[in-house]
Amino acid sequence: MIQRRLYKDYDAAKAAAKVKTLGERLLADGQAGSSAKMLDELYSIALFAIKEENTVILLQVAELFKLAYGQKYNRPDEEEYWREVLLAALGKKNFQAAEYFLEGGKLLFKNMPEKRAALAGIFKMAGVLSMDEGKLFIGARIINIFLAWLPKLSQEEGPVITAVVECIENIGTATIKAGDEEFFREICTLLAKNVGELEERQVCCWDNLFISWLRFALKTGSIENTANLMNFLSVYSALRRGVSGGKDVFYAGLIDVTGRFLGKAGDIYLKDLLNKLVTLAGPFVGRPALEAAFKAAVSSIGWRRALAIFENWFVLSLRFLAREYVMDGREGCRQDFLAASGRAFAEAAGFAAIIDKVSALSILLSWREWLLGKTRSQRAKNRANRLFAMIVAAWQNRHPLQAEKEKDLLAQF
Repeated sequence: MIQRRLYKDYDAAKAAAKVKTLGERLLADGQAGSSAKMLDELYSIALFAIKEENTVILLQVAELFKLAYGQKYNRPDEEEYWREVLLAALGKKNFQAAEYFLEGGKLLFKNMPEKRAALAGIFKMAGVLSMDEGKLFIGARIINIFLAWLPKLSQEEGPVITAVVECIENIGTATIKAGDEEFFREICTLLAKNVGELEERQVCCWDNLFISWLRFALKTGSIENTANLMNFLSVYSALRRGVSGGKDVFYAGLIDVTGRFLGKAGDIYLKDLLNKLVTLAGPFVGRPALEAAFKAAVSSIGWRRALAIFENWFVLSLRFLAREYVMDGREGCRQDFLAASGRAFAEAAGFAAIIDKVSALSILLSWREWLLGKTRSQRAKNRANRLFAMIVAAWQNRHPLQAEKEKDLLAQF
């Protein structure tokens, strides 16, 4: 064990003198003796200062580590030594010293690309331990360090990028759980300002962070945290739409999480949130997510009130029918979207019919009247009728026997 091997009992005065000597040697030249021996001496003094709670010496040593790492004094397993001294400081709850040692870790992250994933894990551990003690400034410092490095990471460093984002996610989650809405707002604001610097290959790595933070924000009932996250999400969505792959899964996850909380918190607030998510997702939400969200809304607040949540989705469907919106510039995508919407609304109507013990077609008639009441021009009304003809056709394909029994209602479409 590194601590057991390197720890020495020092007289405080001698330790201070030794620190001064090592500092002079480092400043004098970059090759003052054996780098391994010099680093071992620094670690020994650091461990002594941590045990004795001598913050003055500890902060001086931390500055020397920064100087040494800046001159690339590091061994192949240097991250393990840094980990020991950082966790020793955190174990003694000396968070000021821990913050200083984070700066040394930042230099190791620069100098040791092959160890960046391991270093990100150590940062993550330090963040969790600090946040558990309410020391938010440690989490803030870690996020700042990573945001400075993310744009510099190469395409081959996917595991490092994932580890970095997971670290930021853990810090944000701890902040939400702690109920510190002001600090979470600062995190979201900081990330929103920097997310534009990310390259396309890094964007998808953030998807799980949003889904996780939204789940915890809704679970804790913090409207403020949810609002700040949505502000960040609005910025991120502009980037996410330009990145191929996974968009439907991402937005489906966000909508599914929100749908699960309908009926458990303020309905107006959650309806507004779900509507915003559907609007942000646009054509990328996908049928499964739309079905899940509508079913959650119908089961918790009823199909009449749930309509308000999906008004924007009906409007988007009408735009597709009018060819005002061609997804990815391809006609096939437009047709796929309309078919998926038709099936999703048909399934939602069937689900609502089971709950209310009425005919699905009677519900679809009510929805059509509702949408016709929202439109003004005859052209728009014609498109609304066409949309519901598609929805009814989808329902009829799934329920042919029931459709045969309800020919009179079917004829009204």
